[in-house]
Amino acid sequence: MSLLNLPSEILTLVLLPLDLRSLISCSETSRHVKAVIDGSPLLQYRLASQIACVEYIPPENTHVTSSDRISALAKLQNGFEELRPSSTHTVQMDNCPIMHSYGLAGGIFAMTEPARKAFRTLSLASIDIQPPAWERLELSEYIYDFGLDPEQDLLVIISSVLHPDNPPPPDTGFNLRFYRLSTLSPHEEAPALIMLPSTSIVDWIDFEVDCCEDKVAVTVFFLHGSVDHLLVYDWKTGELCLDLTDDDSYSACTFLSRDVLLLGKRSGTLDLWAFGRSPDYVCEREVSLLLPPLPPGLLYFPMRLEYSPKGQCYKGQQSRKFRASYAESVVALRITCEMEEDRSLSKDWIVILSRKTLLQHLQSPENRGVHLLWEQWGPSTSRWLPCDSDASGRIWPTVICGQRLIILRHGGFIQLLDFNQYRWRKSLANGNATDRQDEDADEDQDGLGDVRLGYISKISQQSVDWKGVMLDDEWIVGINDTTDTDGKFSLEIWRFG
Repeated sequence: MSLLNLPSEILTLVLLPLDLRSLISCSETSRHVKAVIDGSPLLQYRLASQIACVEYIPPENTHVTSSDRISALAKLQNGFEELRPSSTHTVQMDNCPIMHSYGLAGGIFAMTEPARKAFRTLSLASIDIQPPAWERLELSEYIYDFGLDPEQDLLVIISSVLHPDNPPPPDTGFNLRFYRLSTLSPHEEAPALIMLPSTSIVDWIDFEVDCCEDKVAVTVFFLHGSVDHLLVYDWKTGELCLDLTDDDSYSACTFLSRDVLLLGKRSGTLDLWAFGRSPDYVCEREVSLLLPPLPPGLLYFPMRLEYSPKGQCYKGQQSRKFRASYAESVVALRITCEMEEDRSLSKDWIVILSRKTLLQHLQSPENRGVHLLWEQWGPSTSRWLPCDSDASGRIWPTVICGQRLIILRHGGFIQLLDFNQYRWRKSLANGNATDRQDEDADEDQDGLGDVRLGYISKISQQSVDWKGVMLDDEWIVGINDTTDTDGKFSLEIWRFG
């Protein structure tokens, strides 16, 4: 029997697993196939979700129909495209302003309290129906940093008995602690704690945490930004999978997938490390990607930006209609070009990279162990954006989600950048977008070379007084800090869809 002679219901099930390109190709093979695709809400949602680069969650897992999903996705997309939220809320935080670590992932805002011995979370979805209800976790130790992974229902905290502002004694101990993000109770699948290797601290230490499925990466910084340790653990078993020392000079670490790490070096190199599939977790440097050469006297200092989503979705998140695709998401680094003699002349950039393209470099056997020049990999797959700071010189870290990045521009205007290449090419074809949307958003200078990763830009019509801004699947969260003038601090929460 020919495929074209199959009943529409059977043909729909045959077409359902196909990716976007294959579905479009099949719709062009015959009028019958096109009619089946056009007339099936299930296939139309499959197309819409792939175009939007959101994870496809089969409708039978929820009580929401495919037609409802299409309408909800279109409403969400249109809201972001026009920067028009469906609702707004202000959460006043005068008694507990953000002074240290904070984050946003999976619709949960999280932060450490000013005294750094308590951690609190706020479910953004709940504030539509009730006053803000914070969940709170108290520790007997001081919190240095934390990592969120809602897809694993995981909260990772780095803590110590040492006060962060006090000069540390030799061999200070630091611990990794694991909790369920949904309840702030100890995570039963993880050990009670993992003691990090002891270090001889000079006068300052800082950490960054990144999570992906069953792995947690901890980057340890000392004075002047040199890295003493880069540690990767299996958080379910407590096993140390990778330990790199300060000889490697890595200043940024982010997961590209469960088994691949992207490590940034001050020498101007992005290294891809891959974990082996064997039980011994051997991790090796596979490919080195060189950044553009800098003029004499300039050095690179790459840092990671927080991102969402992370890895595979855990069961508790299945009630969501859709979520940004991890595989199709972009990676963002904040890269500082420092002047050796005068750091006040340094310049910060947000560098956007395609996650899928970075991983493709590992699939080519000829790339193993080689150094790829910037001209060989970078111009067509990256975008360099100047990174602004507030009047005090402080840079409030942003949070990216999927293929979107949100930043504050001069004058308090919000700029939302969408790196979805399908929508960008469609806008180009319709004459609604260009490769360079505005002069302030993208500059080719300082030897950075030509950049071609396209995006669609939307700038707010009205300015805001925010100091920082974050992004999630359905929310934009602004940080409104006026403590210096009137003692006020608040979160401005915009919901879309």
